[in-house]
Amino acid sequence: MVVAVVDEGIDLSHPDLQANLWTNPNPNSATCSGLHGYDFVDDDPDPSDSGGHGTHVAGTIAAAANGQGVVGVAPEARIMALRALGYFGGTNYMLVRA
Repeated sequence: MVVAVVDEGIDLSHPDLQANLWTNPNPNSATCSGLHGYDFVDDDPDPSDSGGHGTHVAGTIAAAANGQGVVGVAPEARIMALRALGYFGGTNYMLVRA
């Protein structure tokens, strides 16, 4: 199961999340670029977290049962990182695109 986290992004190097990141089968596609998701705030393929909240939400959903940190409610789910919120929030356009 793939769960899209539409938030401030996700810390792609977090040890509890790395194993459960969704991987785009065609990250160089013109219509769906990005290896693990997309940043609709800066309009680029890097959905890295800008404030920590998206990483927290992703961990609650799907932190891996890897013997470290916490375990999410769906530890085998894949997380698609969609950054649609920035420091000042987001627009309806960013959220709808995500």
